[in-house]
Amino acid sequence: MREAGIKIVATQDLVPDEELPNMGDTAVGVISAGNYSSTAVRPANQAFMAAWNREYPKAIPDYLSVGGWDGMAAAFDVIKQTKGKFTADEAMKILTNWKKDDSPRGPIMIDPATRDIIPDIYIRRAEMKDGKLVNTEFDTSRR
Repeated sequence: MREAGIKIVATQDLVPDEELPNMGDTAVGVISAGNYSSTAVRPANQAFMAAWNREYPKAIPDYLSVGGWDGMAAAFDVIKQTKGKFTADEAMKILTNWKKDDSPRGPIMIDPATRDIIPDIYIRRAEMKDGKLVNTEFDTSRR
C-alpha cells in the first residue's frame, strides 16, 4: 500500500505497542489514534515505564496495562480521601468526579453522567527510533 501512495490511518489496535517488535517495516508510517503510547514523553509515563520495566523487563505495556494503573490510582484516591473508611455510596461519590492530571496517558477524568473514563486521544506515527519501532505521538485531541 505504501508503494501505491496509500497512507494507513487507524485506531491504536492496528499497531499496538506490544506487537510493534513483531511487525517490522510493514508498520512504519502508519498513523493511529489512541489513548496511550508506551514511549510517550510525559513524566508520569516515564515513572510508570520505570516501575513496569522493573517488574516485567521483557513485556511492553499497552493501554489496558495503563488502565489498570489508573484504576488503582482511583482506588487509592478514595482510600486517601476517606482515610480508609467509606461506604460504597461514598466511594461512588468520589469516583463520579474523579480527575487525574498526571496519568501515564495524560490527563483523565470520569464523566459524572456516564461514568466512562475520558482521556486525551493522541495521534501517533509508527516509526523507527534507536533501532526499535515505536508509536510516536505528534498531535493531541484534548477532551
